[in-house]
Amino acid sequence: ASDAGAWAGLGLVHARDRLFQMDHTRRRAQGRLAEWLGPAALPGDVLARQLGGAAVARANVQALGPEARAMLQAYCAGVNAEIARLRATGALPEEYALLGQTEGPAPWTEADCIAVTRQIGLAMGSFWMKLFRAAALPAVGADLISSLRHDDGGADRFVLPPGAEGQRWMAGLA
Repeated sequence: ASDAGAWAGLGLVHARDRLFQMDHTRRRAQGRLAEWLGPAALPGDVLARQLGGAAVARANVQALGPEARAMLQAYCAGVNAEIARLRATGALPEEYALLGQTEGPAPWTEADCIAVTRQIGLAMGSFWMKLFRAAALPAVGADLISSLRHDDGGADRFVLPPGAEGQRWMAGLA
């Protein structure tokens, strides 16, 4: 019924479908994976802490505008509602029991959203392309550098119920 409700619903279903993956990625971003996996994970934890991703994510939260802050708060409310439901019903993902972490994850925060997004970008996505473009800038010049970026032109498809109409939602940059 509202934007906040949609974001809370998204957080809830993300947690329902991927809670352990979310928590694992959060720990990786914070440099806390060795708490689960032992000494083999220490090099990654050291790197994550040297990069300071957790502190940067907290600073980013402080710099958010009201619209973005409300969006993340609603998303976190959904994630945390699902964590509470899973705890109450004894349905936490099995990985927690295998790791001896029967209490499950800590509550989800706005900074966790940002840290996880940064971790995914660093490990799996846009970071490497941005690094490539930065290195290529002197060779191709500012006029052509955008040709090295994927852009769907805003024409990608999105899902709507039959008979409904809609527009792509764009977040304000503030």
